[in-house]
Amino acid sequence: YTGRKFNFLHCDFPYGIDFNSGAQGGRNGWSGYDDSPEVFWNLCKCLCENRDKLLAASSHIMFWFSMDYYTEIFEFFRQNWPELRLQGHPLYWHKTDNVGVLPDSARGPRRVVETALIGSIGDRKIVKASSNAYGAPTDKSIHQSTKPEPMLRYFFGMFVDQTTRMLDPTCGSGAALRAAESLGAEQVFGLEINDEHRQGALQALEKFRRMRKALG
Repeated sequence: YTGRKFNFLHCDFPYGIDFNSGAQGGRNGWSGYDDSPEVFWNLCKCLCENRDKLLAASSHIMFWFSMDYYTEIFEFFRQNWPELRLQGHPLYWHKTDNVGVLPDSARGPRRVVETALIGSIGDRKIVKASSNAYGAPTDKSIHQSTKPEPMLRYFFGMFVDQTTRMLDPTCGSGAALRAAESLGAEQVFGLEINDEHRQGALQALEKFRRMRKALG
């Protein structure tokens, strides 16, 4: 990548918890979705190795992750991205439709909360303060692990304004692109390796833009 650098990075990598290998993952149509720890850590390594090509000296990052790796993630970024300052308290998305992973129905609860770390380089300031929790139902209409737009829009309100240039390197349904554009971002850029999901994201983004234009 040799283009203009981004100042907001939204990362929603596969969590590395092998969800698709279990019965619950298979029932939800996650077949073929590589969610291995190796993939997760390779993506993290690739991000760190290319950060200077991608991000401006003053930037924000929002990084979705599994709490299984909470300690390991902090140590990984401390070693591989020392200038990144991660906050210890995550953002929480509560799935209000009660959809979530049930690791062991005989020994523990269903997990209906997902978490994201936020961090900055260059002491970048937020646009405005918001609470660190938001409730919204899941949305699997385009992609099996879509983050709902209302939730993203709420959290993005802390980081996105008319000066924002956002990169989402695993954009799936493109929900983050639409959420950032709705807040007036100067530029949004998404990457998606799966062609079916890419086509769905493009169609949804084009529909979103037509509706915004029609509404003035």
